[in-house]
Amino acid sequence: MSVAPRETPAAEGSFFAAVRGSLAAIIVLAVLGAASSVVPFIAIVELARVLLPAIDGAPVDAGRVWSIVIIAVVALVVSFGAAFLSGVVGHFADAELQHSLRRRIVRHLQRLPLGWFDQRSSGSARKLVENDVVALHQLVAHSIQDGLTAITVPVISLVYLFVVEWRMALAALVPLVLIFLLYPLMMRGAGEKYVQYDEATQALSGATVEFVQGIAVVKRFGQVGRSHRRYRDATRDYSRFVGEWTRETAVVFTIVELIASPIVVLTWLLTAAVWLTASGGASALDVLPGLLLGLGLTAPLMKLGASGQFLRNATKAQQSLTAFFALPPISQPDSPQTPEGRSVSFQEASFSYDGEHRVLHEIAASCAPGTVTALVGASGSGKST
Repeated sequence: MSVAPRETPAAEGSFFAAVRGSLAAIIVLAVLGAASSVVPFIAIVELARVLLPAIDGAPVDAGRVWSIVIIAVVALVVSFGAAFLSGVVGHFADAELQHSLRRRIVRHLQRLPLGWFDQRSSGSARKLVENDVVALHQLVAHSIQDGLTAITVPVISLVYLFVVEWRMALAALVPLVLIFLLYPLMMRGAGEKYVQYDEATQALSGATVEFVQGIAVVKRFGQVGRSHRRYRDATRDYSRFVGEWTRETAVVFTIVELIASPIVVLTWLLTAAVWLTASGGASALDVLPGLLLGLGLTAPLMKLGASGQFLRNATKAQQSLTAFFALPPISQPDSPQTPEGRSVSFQEASFSYDGEHRVLHEIAASCAPGTVTALVGASGSGKST
């Protein structure tokens, strides 16, 4: 008899130790790609400042024009290259993380007492191996890059706008402020809703697995209606909950989508630009940066909202896995001994599934080599246990 090796504290305590270097690379590449993606738009503004005066016969600085074009092309290549590499590194890191976590989950399942499995449906184990691990996939492979892009692009754009024309920068901020004000209203009571959503999802998953695994028995004994009942109930409860939550947030969500839509933002920015130029407060070149960069501020913010859901799922998954790995395994003997002979015997064996109510009381048995032992008894007497 051998004792399974214990995992090191570092392996137990950190989910991302195996991919820490990859995560750092993802962060650097994502920020670099996001910052580079703003440069071509700034280059368009600067080109307009150099070329438009030529309409009135002013000389053109060809060297400056070519410098701006080269910088824009290089920034565009760096932006696409960094975003691509960030995605590649993220997916490789995700594959390594999933492999590591699933191995740890399986090893820990092997060491848990049987009572843990009896108290839970197979959907609970499936949630650990599939749903929770996949939630971390979204964090590593997608959400880090999306979130950093959604923050970096608006920050750089707004800093540039405040430098060149602060009034257009304020106009570009209006849709963002409205979204920030409406978002808490849309997410009102979300904490309790998310708990209910997790419970409904787990119930539906367990009912689905139970139904699929029992199809053969159902067909043999003709209990189709009864077997469908739990699955139908779980599906109905899940659909009703999602439908109610969607209806509660539909109005505010639609308003937020409208405010963030490119058409609405462009209309608002054009209105502000026309007012500034008509009143003589700014020239056409002064409002051009606001039109180009302000149009792209809301899209990253909406993407950040979607990434926020992934981040929440990843946090919940990490908490779930942390609680699972903290479950105490079956105790191992300090001095394991190798059995002598081939006989099997035990005395005064008792067992409890929940730790409170014993279902077997001081059982004794002896199975000698070359003999056949049968367990007989009435239904519910404890034969399977």
